[in-house]
Amino acid sequence: MGKRYFPSNPKFAIAVWFMVLGAILANVEPLVGKHARVKSEFVSLNTTPLTPPTALRHYELTPENKELRCLSENIYYEASTQSYAGKLAVGEVVMNRLKSHRYASTICGVISERSNDVCQFSWFCKPRKSINKNSASWKDSQKVATQLLAKGGVIDITQGAIAYHATYVNPSWSKHLRLVTQIDQQIFYR
Repeated sequence: MGKRYFPSNPKFAIAVWFMVLGAILANVEPLVGKHARVKSEFVSLNTTPLTPPTALRHYELTPENKELRCLSENIYYEASTQSYAGKLAVGEVVMNRLKSHRYASTICGVISERSNDVCQFSWFCKPRKSINKNSASWKDSQKVATQLLAKGGVIDITQGAIAYHATYVNPSWSKHLRLVTQIDQQIFYR
């Protein structure tokens, strides 16, 4: 087994661990603020029914919603074999880049951006297989993208990471960034 990296803040690591474990064991998806999404219904922690946030209704996966499609595709192609946490982390990198203002000003722009004629997300410049729209991986990628776009309190498990690479490569750029954590087969930096 390879070297494992963990967040430097133990309380943060414990919070992430409980968030992911709770999602798995209780069929509860980590979501917005103090609310939990349980089997497609929104309930607060005091069990008072809530209506879905406007952002969730806005980010339905439709041909017109290009940003959600771009983020879903990026998560799918970059992390289709990863866990929920791995998919979430890959999506967080795109969102962190968007927030940093050092990258493109749209999600699709961040994903398609090139540096020195090299794609920032390798799948974007390579021939790729079509997405199996019925696969669990695609549905999970859509779900993660929707949660990130509707974000209100989803914990950034990458702690602000703006880059990552697979564990089996060692790119030269990684020496210039601070290693934050490893999630599944990806190492994250900021």
